[in-house]
Amino acid sequence: MAFKFIHCSDLHIDSPFKGFSSVEHSLAEVLRKSTYQAFQNIVDLALKEEVDAILIAGDIYDGADKSLEAQLKFRRLLQKLSDEGISIFIVYGNHDPLDSWSASLEWPERVHIFSGKEVESVPVKKNGIVEAHIYGISYPKRDVKENLVRKFSHDNTGGFALGLLHSNVGHQPDHGNYAPCSMEDLIAAGMDYWALGHIHRFQVLRESNPAVVYSGNTQARHMRESGEKGCCLVTLNENTVPSIKFVPIDAVRYVQDKIDISGSVTLEEVIHAVRSRCEELVGRIQGRDIFLDLSLSGRAQVHFELQKGDTIRELQD
Repeated sequence: MAFKFIHCSDLHIDSPFKGFSSVEHSLAEVLRKSTYQAFQNIVDLALKEEVDAILIAGDIYDGADKSLEAQLKFRRLLQKLSDEGISIFIVYGNHDPLDSWSASLEWPERVHIFSGKEVESVPVKKNGIVEAHIYGISYPKRDVKENLVRKFSHDNTGGFALGLLHSNVGHQPDHGNYAPCSMEDLIAAGMDYWALGHIHRFQVLRESNPAVVYSGNTQARHMRESGEKGCCLVTLNENTVPSIKFVPIDAVRYVQDKIDISGSVTLEEVIHAVRSRCEELVGRIQGRDIFLDLSLSGRAQVHFELQKGDTIRELQD
């Protein structure tokens, strides 16, 4: 028996973007819609792959001031999944804790949102057979400093056991230390797979017994989050190492790159090098929009000409 699911987290739907206050309106609109589009891409992937479930490990929204529009758009996509028989399991994190919810929305039939009181165990059935149990708990408030993993315990019911949580494993310093835990805590809980959120990078901390995975955020929001963003397509089979495939689903890609222009004699040579690199990078990202931070390095005869404002604007164009 195989259990196939998507693990994603940190959607930050309708999030403001940092460092782009001066971009023209059309580009600003692309950025604004990108977090929605990224989740739409997850929905499309789920339907294509015919997954059994989607696990969302917190921070669906960016803050307590989430708009009703954002919630309605999110619910519309969940309804599409539910109508196709796909179960959705959600825990809330530090950006969207339970005490920040004000809008009373009814969620589709196959959506389960975990409470913040205690760890719940919810079965996933297919053709009347239990394939897995999803264990999860949401943040009741923003600042959760308790080790929530110690509340998890596999109850030896049928199917695979999956833990769903927003947490900082090993006190990673570049993210807030919310619901901190250790690898030893995760192993002791008896899960087969830990679907984690909070860290904005795809990381497989442990491959099996249990698999411990951060899917990373689904859409970058500034240049410090450059590179691919996406979700995990996972298949669990008895007595085998889980198949964990990272699938890029970001709508806008942030890329930082550098060109060595040493030896360039003319400005035209520099422009050609920049255009060639831009075309190469655009070709790699498969039709996505791209925001590129391109640096020039090296000694060249055109150094002083490159300092001129008109030259910089020409290169940007």
